[in-house]
Amino acid sequence: MLTDVFFYNFSRWTEIKLEEIEYYLQKNFRNLSFNNNKNDNRLSRLFHLNLNLAYFQSKCIVQNIKRELDSNQILPFKDFPEDHFMFGIKPICNQEYYLTRFQDFILKENLLLYDGILLQKLYQEILCQLDFEVNLSELHIIITDKLLGSFDDIDWKYHARSVIFGNPTILSTSGLIYGPARPKEYYLKVLYHSRDPELLAEVENEYRGKFIEYNDNRINSIIEGLSMQSICYMIEGDPFCNDSNCRLFNSHWQEELIRLNLNTNICKKHLKIIKNNTSRLI
Repeated sequence: MLTDVFFYNFSRWTEIKLEEIEYYLQKNFRNLSFNNNKNDNRLSRLFHLNLNLAYFQSKCIVQNIKRELDSNQILPFKDFPEDHFMFGIKPICNQEYYLTRFQDFILKENLLLYDGILLQKLYQEILCQLDFEVNLSELHIIITDKLLGSFDDIDWKYHARSVIFGNPTILSTSGLIYGPARPKEYYLKVLYHSRDPELLAEVENEYRGKFIEYNDNRINSIIEGLSMQSICYMIEGDPFCNDSNCRLFNSHWQEELIRLNLNTNICKKHLKIIKNNTSRLI
């Protein structure tokens, strides 16, 4: 039975306000406890400074969009030699050196496409090693700027995703930008004016506000909605709703994503589920 939800914000978006998100979720899921781990630096220290982690995350980078990564080629995190670091650099104690030396590398990493399922398995193993509980009673939600994807067996290629459900759940700010599709007319106009920078700029201005962009003020509302979906996934085994007017609907279009999360409407079925959030997990 789900009792606790833990948030870890590793995004550089200053528009993300975890306190507001937790306050909203607490009003709806009154039997759950929400915890912001900003005062627990165990994960922050590991995610930002540990070179072993950088190595493993790099192994989750998609090399070919039409070829699924083989998880068997990645050593378990716990089995990786401690004296082996990226670029052959030995560890030193000066944390300021770490931050300045690898800041550009980390920023560039975020522009690449990662296999979200492999990244989720890696984060799960790390949480367990840091003595966090990863079970049906505690849900961990990690917010990242990394662009996540999952391999689709239908068309045999990776697709960008805004969220990887499970425990931990990973929410991607970049995935919110590149995952849900923009209006069809937008793509046609961009293609038609691809050789004219001025006309491309006009197209961007014409459609501004109809899709999520970097440092968008609407990000908090959208993360609220995705967090609700991840909680429903733990409670019901299904994060989505069939009602296209419900906030928990699986949005494939940017305009849907924005409309549903700014209106915050929840259907009667999911209002009942939310109120009865002590239901047995499946």
